[in-house]
Amino acid sequence: MLFKVLVPIETLTISLLLKLEEQNKQILALLQQEKRALLQNSLPQNNPIQFPISSLQDINILENYLQNKDNFENLCLYLSTFGGRDVTSITNAILRYLLTNHIAQGFSFFGSRLGKKAFNDLKLKTLVIASVRKTCSESITIIEKNIKDWLKYAPQRIKYQTLRQINDENQQGISAESDQNSSNDTDTNIPRRQA
Repeated sequence: MLFKVLVPIETLTISLLLKLEEQNKQILALLQQEKRALLQNSLPQNNPIQFPISSLQDINILENYLQNKDNFENLCLYLSTFGGRDVTSITNAILRYLLTNHIAQGFSFFGSRLGKKAFNDLKLKTLVIASVRKTCSESITIIEKNIKDWLKYAPQRIKYQTLRQINDENQQGISAESDQNSSNDTDTNIPRRQA
C-alpha cells in the first residue's frame, strides 16, 4: 500500500522538477536577452583600445581581446547597431569606426601585394562580418567584397582628406584676408568734412 502511494508522489515530484527546469531555462534566456540589449547600446567597458585604431600595436591588442568569446560577442553586438541603407554602407560604417585610413592602407584582404598585411587573417575580419550579418542577411562573399573595396580605396580617401584640409585652410585664409580688407575699406569710405 505504501508503495502505491509513493509512486504517484515520485511521478509528481519528477513532473514538478521538469517544469522548474524548463522555467529556469526560460528565465536564463530572458536574462541573456536583456544583457545583450544593454551591451548592444554601448561600447564594452573592458575595451582595451581607442577607436578608430591608429597603430599596428592596437590591432594586436584588439586581436588578443577578441580571442575571448564574450569580448568578441559584446563588441559585435555594439557594432551591429551601426546603421546603413544597405550592406555596403553598413560595412563601411563599421570599418570607418574601427580603422583609420592610414592603418587601412597598410592592409589588403589577402595581403599579397605591395607588402601589405592580410586583413583576412585577422579576427577583426570575422568581427566585421558577424556584425554586418546581425544587421542584414547578406552573404559572407558580398560582405568580404565590400571589405576588399573599402581597404583598396583607403589611399584615395587619404588624398581626398588632405585636399579637403588644404582647401579648408585656403578658405579660412581667404576669409580672414577678405575680413581684413573690408575693415580697411570701411575706414577709407568714411566721408570727411572739409574745413
